[in-house]
Amino acid sequence: MPTTPRLPPARPLAHGALVALAALLLQGLLIANPGYFSHDELQWAARAAARADAGWADTAALQWRPLTFELWMRLSRAFFDAPRLFHLAFAVLGTANVLLLWSLLRRAGVEERTAAIAALAFAASPFAMYVHGWVATLGDLLWVGCALAIGHVALRGRDAAVAAAVLVLTGAALLAKEAALSIPAIAAVLAVLDLRRRRTWAIATGAGTLVAMAYLAVRYPALSAPRPGDAYAWSLAHGPVRWLEYQLYIAQPRVFEVHNVLAGRGLPGHGLVAVAGLAWAAATHALRGRPRLLAGWLLGGAAALGPVLVLAQGATQYGYGFAAWGAGVFALAWPGLPRAGRVAVAVFAFLAVAHGLAVAWQMHRVGRVQARFVESVLPVLAGSPGPVRLAPAPGADGWIFQRVTHEVPTYHGQPFSPRIRLVAPDEPADYRILADGRLEPVR
Repeated sequence: MPTTPRLPPARPLAHGALVALAALLLQGLLIANPGYFSHDELQWAARAAARADAGWADTAALQWRPLTFELWMRLSRAFFDAPRLFHLAFAVLGTANVLLLWSLLRRAGVEERTAAIAALAFAASPFAMYVHGWVATLGDLLWVGCALAIGHVALRGRDAAVAAAVLVLTGAALLAKEAALSIPAIAAVLAVLDLRRRRTWAIATGAGTLVAMAYLAVRYPALSAPRPGDAYAWSLAHGPVRWLEYQLYIAQPRVFEVHNVLAGRGLPGHGLVAVAGLAWAAATHALRGRPRLLAGWLLGGAAALGPVLVLAQGATQYGYGFAAWGAGVFALAWPGLPRAGRVAVAVFAFLAVAHGLAVAWQMHRVGRVQARFVESVLPVLAGSPGPVRLAPAPGADGWIFQRVTHEVPTYHGQPFSPRIRLVAPDEPADYRILADGRLEPVR
């Protein structure tokens, strides 16, 4: 790889500030979101208000993410009553990862403008917009940030420093989310493909594997317990379909969440899948002249997704590390691509950014609906002695209200889900939920 020319100290700082500002502007819709997306953040707000424990000692739990839960409850206590501030905090954390990727690419020898564009393409990707916009994905922000930090140390650190950093950062990442098991797998791919730093990546692989094995020794019984019919049920047979969904999702702007990628019906749905597949195939084919980078795109991408490919259902946030990896691979490949290859990659990136902006708009829309719904339903609950039956009106997205009322014990200290009965549109109800989230009495 070409060496990076040494820049005056002020230039990297100024350029980093511009990248950060651009990333925050791209997340404008997320920051302006006045509400929340699903039940997770509402449930944890109730736990935070009740001063619940983060579960540091509960290693038998399916989701043992004590570092994430500890930080999440602290953030929730600080910002839950001001959703826009909460979303701003997440956008800032996401921007920190964007800057880590940008500076990592610069350190790897990528030209300044290419590194900036790649980092901002990552910020605008559907995976990143989903993660930065949903206040239930702190674990993804943390483990990917740890992985990017390991990359920084590996590109400049000595053997002992690399080993120590990998031990500490992989441990922290696994305390944030089990998806961090990808870290030693990614390092192993780099140990094979990055010939100049093979020894460094081999050390990172060994150190990361030690931490991963220690983690699995404690966690395997909980992670491997049978869960028939559950989204967390796992089997190696799920791998090919899950992998395909994440590849095709990138270039499908009309698909909000990754588990719906292959759910399209009829000619329009199949046509969108075909277009996404062609865009992905063309961008992948563009790497044919750079075999190591082609292998990195395919093998490293699979490694970044590895722990979640076995699950019965995909989830968009699981692709966050994959998005950062892909942006990095194509940035490294860009200078050596022929014109046709650059066109293919640019089209693929354009579709990905268009998809990311569509995801941001949907997150914002759902947040507006949730905010109006809560504003309308809390006074109704306060004034009713018993359960309140709510039916979605024609045109209302019933899935939104199912999500934001699922097992939420309290909201602002007031009993919530136990008092709400969602019923079908044709069943007797006390109120209709309008499309914008407001309630209308049934006369």
